[in-house]
Order: sequence, then C-alpha cells, then structure tokens
Amino acid sequence: MARIRRETDPVITGIVSGWPRDFDTARALKLGFTTAEKTFDDIIRIHIEDELGGKFVD
Repeated sequence: MARIRRETDPVITGIVSGWPRDFDTARALKLGFTTAEKTFDDIIRIHIEDELGGKFVD
C-alpha cells in the first residue's frame, strides 16, 4: 500500500464529470429494480454469487 499514491488524472476526471447526476429512479423502482449494493462488500458478495456460482476459490 505504501506504493499507492492518489493522483488526479485529468482524463478520468473529464470522463466522470460527463456522467449523469441526480436522475429520477422512480420508474426503475416501480419496475422492480432495486439497489441491493449498499457497500463495497455487497458488490463483491453479489458478484461472487452471480458470476462465480457462490464460490470464491476452488
């Protein structure tokens, strides 16, 4: 971790600044879409369940 340094990358900043913000999700929620991922751990767990058959290491 000592080798990792945080640096602003203008190219990445430009990409991210073009992403939509503050959009209305009411229709998606009515259609049954949910936000199951509340934390980074949730994202990893759901990925393992969905993409790796629930197994991280064989």
